Amino acid sequence: ANKQGNYLVVSQNAGRDVYTINNIDFTLLSGTRAIAGTESGIRRTLERIKDNRVKRDITKWMIDTVETPGAAAALAGDFATQAIPAEAMRQMPSQLGFVNGLKGLRVLVQFKSPGTQIASALTYADEATAKQKAEEVRGLAKLTTLLAIIGVNVQNIDVKAEASDVQVKLEVDDKSLRTVLSSVPQWIGPPPAGSSGKPLAPTTPTTPPMR
Repeated sequence: ANKQGNYLVVSQNAGRDVYTINNIDFTLLSGTRAIAGTESGIRRTLERIKDNRVKRDITKWMIDTVETPGAAAALAGDFATQAIPAEAMRQMPSQLGFVNGLKGLRVLVQFKSPGTQIASALTYADEATAKQKAEEVRGLAKLTTLLAIIGVNVQNIDVKAEASDVQVKLEVDDKSLRTVLSSVPQWIGPPPAGSSGKPLAPTTPTTPPMR
């Protein structure tokens, strides 16, 4: 279980293993592709894949992001088309105020010695909003020193506003990250008695422009 007492369990949907923790589902589509979301969203997606009804109906900038050459991982979110739910915004911690008004999100990850490099772009309605949100992100960046408490060393943080985007770059020390990840199986633990799910067995990039 994690520190909130939530267990990671696995179930079957459309012939695939689906992992659930704290009402969030995710599943692996291949060695390089994964999807995450609500139970109903994951179910509909897997049904479309199984029935061969999959088509690309997302914007080009999102496709360009996830297909960035050399990226070990990529994330894209279009909140201009589908806004973050109001209930989720109400529960958002005050430290994450920069999420309010977010129109798009792009994140790229690369593994380079001596650590993991992360580059992200947060897009807002206009340049003035981006400058304001950049200050909020810089304030949050100062809190990364707290990660040292659990052994994660975050360094070389760079935050700047460019037009309507807030560009964020940082590095995570590889050795410290491996140490923390090696402890994850201890945090997950087995599911509670009577659970229907099975426990899960332990086991400097640039972001493309939005169009």
